[in-house]
Amino acid sequence: MPPVSASPRQVLKLLKLAWNRRLIFTVGTSSTTGEPDTVVWNEIHHKTEMLSNVSGHGYPDPNYLDNVLAELASQGVTEECVNGQ
Repeated sequence: MPPVSASPRQVLKLLKLAWNRRLIFTVGTSSTTGEPDTVVWNEIHHKTEMLSNVSGHGYPDPNYLDNVLAELASQGVTEECVNGQ
């Protein structure tokens, strides 16, 4: 989990909005197994490891907040949307 400050809290609100809009996952081909018709991430990256950043899925990642904000915006989830859910 990212450290608690204004920016990570805003990202959390946006991720919750993306979840409510069903934008976090989609059905597609797994990049891990190559299996078609599976539940996969929908182009909004998440940190799935608490400490390790060896895989690229861990925190800390100095670019994560900026990257995930851009990914959320590309899905139509922006700060302007938070109040008008």
